[in-house]
Amino acid sequence: MDSEQRQNGRPSSQAAVDPATWPRLKELVADALELAPSARDDFVSRMCDDAPELRAAALAMLAAAAASTEFLASPAVPAAVSLLPAGTRCGPYTIECLLGEGGFSEVYLAAQQVPIERKVALKLLKPGMDSRAILARFALERRTLAKLEHPSIARILDAGATDAGRPFVAMELVEGCTLAQFVRREQPHRRTRLDLFLQACDAVAHAHQRGVIHRDLKPSNLLVAQRDGVPQLKVIDFGIAKVLGDAAEDHTRTGQMLGTPGYWSPEQRTGGGDDIDVRADVYALGVVFRELTTEPAGTAAPREFEWIVARACAPEREQRYGSVGEFAADVRAFLGGEALRAGPPTRRYRLGKFVRKHRGPLLAVSAVAATLIAGAVTAAVGFYRAEQAMRLAQTAQLEADTTADYLTRLITEVQPGRAGRDIKVRDLLDASGPLLQSAEQAPEAAARLHHVIGCAYQALGEYEKAKHHLLAAANSYATRHGELDWRGIEATCRLAGTLSSAGELEALEQLLPKVSARAIAARGRFHPKARVLIDMRAKIAFDRGRPGDAEQPLRELLELETADGSQDGIISTLGNLAQVLLSRRAIAEARPLATQGRDLSLARHGAEHPMTLTATRKLAAVEVSANDHAAVAALLGPVLPVAELVFGADHPETLGIANYLAYAYQHQRRYAEAEAIYRELIPAQNRKLARHNPQAAMTTLNYGRLLHLLRRYAAAEPVLRDGHARFLALRGPNDVNTTQADYLLCNSIAMQGRDAEVAAQFAAAVHAVNRVHGPTSELAQTAHRDWRLHFARLLTTGLTTSDLTPAARAHRAASR
Repeated sequence: MDSEQRQNGRPSSQAAVDPATWPRLKELVADALELAPSARDDFVSRMCDDAPELRAAALAMLAAAAASTEFLASPAVPAAVSLLPAGTRCGPYTIECLLGEGGFSEVYLAAQQVPIERKVALKLLKPGMDSRAILARFALERRTLAKLEHPSIARILDAGATDAGRPFVAMELVEGCTLAQFVRREQPHRRTRLDLFLQACDAVAHAHQRGVIHRDLKPSNLLVAQRDGVPQLKVIDFGIAKVLGDAAEDHTRTGQMLGTPGYWSPEQRTGGGDDIDVRADVYALGVVFRELTTEPAGTAAPREFEWIVARACAPEREQRYGSVGEFAADVRAFLGGEALRAGPPTRRYRLGKFVRKHRGPLLAVSAVAATLIAGAVTAAVGFYRAEQAMRLAQTAQLEADTTADYLTRLITEVQPGRAGRDIKVRDLLDASGPLLQSAEQAPEAAARLHHVIGCAYQALGEYEKAKHHLLAAANSYATRHGELDWRGIEATCRLAGTLSSAGELEALEQLLPKVSARAIAARGRFHPKARVLIDMRAKIAFDRGRPGDAEQPLRELLELETADGSQDGIISTLGNLAQVLLSRRAIAEARPLATQGRDLSLARHGAEHPMTLTATRKLAAVEVSANDHAAVAALLGPVLPVAELVFGADHPETLGIANYLAYAYQHQRRYAEAEAIYRELIPAQNRKLARHNPQAAMTTLNYGRLLHLLRRYAAAEPVLRDGHARFLALRGPNDVNTTQADYLLCNSIAMQGRDAEVAAQFAAAVHAVNRVHGPTSELAQTAHRDWRLHFARLLTTGLTTSDLTPAARAHRAASR
């Protein structure tokens, strides 16, 4: 059964359409409906430059669609009248009567005789409704329902097409009425209404566990039928559901308004299909709960209902219930007389709930005259429970007081009179360390503070300080609440991100499998946090010199981000995938990905947003690989001062931009400008990044290259030695950068007149360059030339072939 069953009536008449232009008009309007409303007119105008009449017809239909207050309540694209008569056959089903119709489909009561005898709700697309977008959405609804199997969700039974090719879906027939109609007609007791609401919550939670977000929950999509005299609820109409991780497209675009006004969450009103998660359904259910629990005039609703609605319908997603399960738990807590998660954490509230729930035992305590023994036992139990409730309330109050005290002392500590006028975020954070010791008496508050401070330090690039606080938060949550506590998982994910940014890959490789398993066990593989961990797994492989192991996870991640409509995730992953493709010189494939990522971020965030700066750096990396150093300089020259303002001069992202810019200047023979950047860059990286961070290793090698190019061999030697050691530890002896650093180091030593000292190492280094880079590469040719000069100098010292190492003799023989 579907929303069309409830409309009972014919759609308004449509203007006649020229049959010759109908196919083009149908596709045009359907494609326009997939765009944000503000973009539709321009799209139609561009597509109809050669056909003003077609443009006028399309704009009229779009205007009609915009005037509708319910999603697809009336068709924007006109369809041929269908209304199949009774007795019409559709596959194994026989039409009996029309139940309802909407803009694009009709729902009929139909009978099936074989292989089993039953009644079904048969949903068919109307004739002419065969545009790409409509067919795709119909197919998506069918796939969505096939994922779900719950007693409170109308099941899909069959699917197929009529002889005329019209797709249909056969669904479980729900012989009842909407929740709103049931409440108006039956005036059920509050307990009955809440039981029905909990059935809806359980059904939606089941859908969320399978990666399906409904996005259009409202009383008219909740049907109630009587089963043995007991009302049973069914959730219907998954026509605009969002399927996380579905291989097909979501068939909604950023900015498109999906759902029903009044039940839209704020993010649906502003973002359409983009970045919607389960908390959109939490919001809609909050509106349903408010309507369902509104009492008749003159009857006061319990104050707990106000708290529940306030939490469920909070404007900011982070302030709502984190899941429908949490929402349902508070409703069940109300029914059981327990304290609510959404309630105030005060001693009076929690103790009052305890007293009301245990009124009987507490009255028994007061009736001491009954029997001394019974009274004593009841009193002991009652007071033990009361003491527990009071202790819980006292703990909550202690945590609130601790947080307030911490903030008061922190602000006092960094008053302008003490700390100077220009107080920065870093000043606040640095002052927080000693003050946190006083918060340890309230572990819940301390854990939250550690987490927030750690995240702030991570954003500032202060990785050592971030690690300390995030590790404290993660350990506190896991110790007190278990490994699957989501707060502990989030803190551990942040810790993993910090290790990744700092280049502490060994520690990250140990941590990542554990936190990935915890996140998937707690929320499933489609949760955004699980996708972040996929990205980290790919980064480890790439940084360790295994780009082939990074490509597939990133492609998988891009599919997940695209299916979820996560624009920021798409932007980041496009750039990361481009970097991986560069490792196999797939520049033609990498450049459009990096360009798309940068352009998306520019349009979404603007030129000075951190994501845009990062996306620009990733695009510059493509141009570096293409040896287009002028393009790199043009991209990053204006960006570096902006990055210094946005991130700070010592932030790792700023350092990465500076590294590419110096490299571009170096290849443009702007040596003085390049060296000036390197002289500031390397000390900053040594302060900020781990020794084996790939970016720091590459900067060291690049600076060593420059000094070698300038023939300042004595200065180049320690820099190249450092770069070689870093890449050797990071990626092993057969990496392209390790072998290049080794050759340059050997040549720098030799050019200082120390040929004999480096003879064996030089021959082995040049042999490795030949093997790794290829004997015809420019680097191999240069290395071979330098080795021949070195070898000639060795011979002038009286060294003979028999004195050479086997590697040197082999290379000499191969070079002849």
